[in-house]
Amino acid sequence: MDTIKNYLETMFMQLPNTREVLKAKAELGQMMEDKFNELMAEGKHENEAIAEVLADFGNLDEVAETLGIKDVIHKDPVDRRIVKLEEAREYVKAREANSLRTGIGVMLCILCPVAEMVIGENMGHRGLGVLSLFAVLAVAIGLFIYNSVQSEKWSWMEKTPCAVEFATVDEINKAREAFRPLKAIFLCAGIVLCILALGISGAVDEMHAFTGINDVEGIFFLCIVAIGVCLIVYGCVRDTAFTDILKLNDSKTVGGNFVDSQKTAKRVTKTGQAVLDVFWPTVTCIYFIWSFVTMHWYITWIIWPIAPLFRMLIETIFADTSSGDRNK
Repeated sequence: MDTIKNYLETMFMQLPNTREVLKAKAELGQMMEDKFNELMAEGKHENEAIAEVLADFGNLDEVAETLGIKDVIHKDPVDRRIVKLEEAREYVKAREANSLRTGIGVMLCILCPVAEMVIGENMGHRGLGVLSLFAVLAVAIGLFIYNSVQSEKWSWMEKTPCAVEFATVDEINKAREAFRPLKAIFLCAGIVLCILALGISGAVDEMHAFTGINDVEGIFFLCIVAIGVCLIVYGCVRDTAFTDILKLNDSKTVGGNFVDSQKTAKRVTKTGQAVLDVFWPTVTCIYFIWSFVTMHWYITWIIWPIAPLFRMLIETIFADTSSGDRNK
């Protein structure tokens, strides 16, 4: 029956998400189930029964009039690219690597003053210290640029109308639910490290007498915060890969209602999407400008754990409510 269910969902996925269409889908699903059970009772093999059910009811054009949706199936059809399961898996895998590079890049941005503090202030090589700061910064920027170039491969997902089959959405949703506890661990660990950074760095301040390193407290503080923020960024960015796949189906179609968690996927207007496209590059620029102008690297890191909250605010302000009530 799973084969029949998946086929039924695919048949209706691009039709309007109205009571009329949902009622027709339920009726056709019941007809398919009754026919399948009847054939199985006659002693037919499961594959043979499925093939016969699909042959009788698998063409929506032939049963549309009986279901009362003949006018609906040919009304303003939208040519959508079907995202296959393998494509969805590849995208999630690519975004996983992307999120790791993003987390490491952010961590290096926070750590870049440490190199200058150790080499420049403690070892007395000011020029080498500044050079090491920009070297670490260059690696971080390189990771961001590499991510941007790699992401261009998937730009068609934003520019082309897409649709995702029920089986694909179901697997991606299961993967997202499986990642949820791990995301919680990353966020909790990252937040705890950021909170404990002051206490831990204060506790090691006395190490100055043994190590001879100036500002050992600040160094430990930045290192601990960098790890914490890296975990937060990695967990949040990696989770967006699942949401990006789940929200590809138009919310106005039946395909936009495959699973409950998909209903919560945030959709934004074109203006909102334009803002989100430049959000992280803008945050990065603000961080660098703020840090270099004030030279308060010990506090400017706070922009990274705060930035996701502003992103959520933007998604709320520019939420796409044009779809209205899906069941109307």
